[in-house]
Amino acid sequence: MFAAAPLAAQTAPGTAIDNVAEARWSMAAEPAASRSNRNRLIVGERLDVALAPDGPLPAPSGPARAVRFTLRNTGTGSEAFTLAATLARSAAGEVLLAADGDGDGRYDPARDALLPDGQTPALATGTALTLFALLPAVDRDTLAIEARALTGSGAPGTVFPGAGDGGGDAVTGVTGARAQAMLPLESDPAGPTLVKSQAVRALDGSERASAGAIVTYTLSARLAGTEADAIVTDPIPAGTRYLSGSLTLDGRPLSDAVDADPGGADDARVTVRLPAPAGTPATHTVQFAVQIP
Repeated sequence: MFAAAPLAAQTAPGTAIDNVAEARWSMAAEPAASRSNRNRLIVGERLDVALAPDGPLPAPSGPARAVRFTLRNTGTGSEAFTLAATLARSAAGEVLLAADGDGDGRYDPARDALLPDGQTPALATGTALTLFALLPAVDRDTLAIEARALTGSGAPGTVFPGAGDGGGDAVTGVTGARAQAMLPLESDPAGPTLVKSQAVRALDGSERASAGAIVTYTLSARLAGTEADAIVTDPIPAGTRYLSGSLTLDGRPLSDAVDADPGGADDARVTVRLPAPAGTPATHTVQFAVQIP
């Protein structure tokens, strides 16, 4: 129901769609015509977002580490996002967030400014932003990152009247304009790890697992760098149905069909082939959604 079309094929939010019908007839052998009143629609903005952690990286100095991750605006309009990051078990200090100001993929406090109040600049549709979560000194923990569209978030289909680009409505897509990522943190992980988390959004905007609720699953797979032919599979839970068009890898949409891209999904399971490691540790994020009938 909320499957997203390719970004290139979507009409820009705020676009006016006008329609006028015409009737033609003849009377006493004379042609005549009449036009109807004009009907106008303003294309709304779909709000969606994706998160993909890239794994822990060393900070330039001190005991802290910087975890790099990517936020992508998968909605149809220009949108800013608010971010929050926490550690599940540690009380060692606050997790700060910074944007990759110079685009080199590595945290540098001289160039990569902290995000004020965790808010990103507005991102054009399809645009990705590299970010860093700056961690206190921890040996073993789980980092949780959450992103929400600044315009609003909620169950898929939630409408924010007049809040979209160009004055149209804004409506949440399959992600509910909210994304979460969980990343295990270890001093020296011995091998591949796979961590799964879930987020529930009911039709009333709550987190209750009720009829009609959307459950978004996030799988964070960390590869040590020497693995070959890594594949992640996940059966669709009994009592739910797969939400068509919701499968992503590292924030990029995958088709449900088994084709040239690395993913496939049906009512039984999702299957995703992970990119071949380049000899160094890497973390990949698989995300998909199901609905409770």
